[in-house]
Amino acid sequence: MSNINELIEQGTMAVKSGDKVAARLLLVNALQINDKNEQAWLWLSGAVDSNAERKYCIEKVLEINPQNQAAKKGFTVLAGVSAIPLYEFSQTGEGKREEVELREIKIIKEPKKSRKLRTSQNIRKIAISPNELFCAGIGQDFNLYLWRISDSSKQWQVKEDYHPEILTFTPPGNFIATSATTTVAFIHGNSGRLEKEWPLSMNKVVFSRNGNSLVGWAMIENEFYIINANNGRVMRTLKLRDLNLRAIDISSNDEYFAILFDSDVLWIGLIKTGEIVHRIEIEAREMSFHPSDTLLAANDLFGKVALVNTLTGEWASFTKETTGIVEGIAWSQDGSTLIVWDTEGEINIYNHPGYDQVETYKGKAGKVYQVIPNKNGSALTILNEDGTVEFWSLS
Repeated sequence: MSNINELIEQGTMAVKSGDKVAARLLLVNALQINDKNEQAWLWLSGAVDSNAERKYCIEKVLEINPQNQAAKKGFTVLAGVSAIPLYEFSQTGEGKREEVELREIKIIKEPKKSRKLRTSQNIRKIAISPNELFCAGIGQDFNLYLWRISDSSKQWQVKEDYHPEILTFTPPGNFIATSATTTVAFIHGNSGRLEKEWPLSMNKVVFSRNGNSLVGWAMIENEFYIINANNGRVMRTLKLRDLNLRAIDISSNDEYFAILFDSDVLWIGLIKTGEIVHRIEIEAREMSFHPSDTLLAANDLFGKVALVNTLTGEWASFTKETTGIVEGIAWSQDGSTLIVWDTEGEINIYNHPGYDQVETYKGKAGKVYQVIPNKNGSALTILNEDGTVEFWSLS
């Protein structure tokens, strides 16, 4: 929940700037937290549209503090006006506040620290090593780069025509997997040397966290593959026929895979057999397995996130809509934080398992294309629309 002092401060600034709509929403949100806040009621009296509403706010101030001089003066001026109630924030028998249907105002935070990756390249895709020491990127020249995060020093550059559809570190981080024209290439992380190639033309690849399996999708063939990550052998192939794939993922324990289609259908299947165990109708754009493997987060076009139980296939929404259209979704490595980012450059952070919206941040350069959280979500790596990469510290 937003900090009440921040809400009142921003509401006060909105009143002073003449933005009464924003002021009302901010101050009413503050009163939802504490309806006995004297300053929130006083400033709300300057944000309402009628003298009757203003009188009501002033009366609330005087109920809290009969000696408030500004309220006493306002009450005298409005002596002939009958007050009209605005909102009631009554307590229920369990001590929980009743919900008030209002659009929540997001307080946009600034990261505690922020610095850019120093490179002349506009970056098209990034990946972070499991030890969080290195950043790999595909540049506008389609070359593959590796930088040390601490000082932006370039470790190596591979001058090949790599495609930005695939870029990921293989567990435990020895290699970087990327896509060439008709192969998946594995580049050694220390040297930049091509270690091996698989003759697979894939547009998406996701490794399990233990590194034993991966799932992939070939757009031209419209086939979904389950692959042994140690030798590149295709263990299972699913022909998707006329189904248009939107996203894929694999659970960290090598047990489940998930396929999300444009037709708002989600499949959850078993890695060992390829069997589809759940077919779920759900409006979703992106998805991501929770590190526990028992949950799958999937969000719709406007940011509402649903949690899918991978054992039962049941699901329920728990978050509100984002400001813009959702670009992506990701869990922190320990599963304590869920990050959702949208086309307006907003990065929304939720805790797990409470799913309260903890913080909202704003990208510095237009849209945000990628967000990669660290182990506990206290730091983010951001790929911006303009091709710049930023490293944020949130705590």
